[in-house]
Amino acid sequence: EGHVATRVPMYETSTSLRSMQLHTQIKRGFLVSVLQQVATHLGIIVHLSSPTEYMGGVYPLLFNCRTSHLSSRNYLYTQ
Repeated sequence: EGHVATRVPMYETSTSLRSMQLHTQIKRGFLVSVLQQVATHLGIIVHLSSPTEYMGGVYPLLFNCRTSHLSSRNYLYTQ
């Protein structure tokens, strides 16, 4: 009885952990695809090799490109 009692929660936690990992992977993939769509819309191609690169490199890259893109647009309009 004791073995069964300890075995069940362990199994439950392992499955919930696995589904959580899967969920974060799906979420990350979704975010990456959204960012890439935004990037292509702004006219930049983003290559993502690792999540750390994606977290550290793409956000500032996207925001910088967006601001420079907008400012260059405004510049073109004012000329």
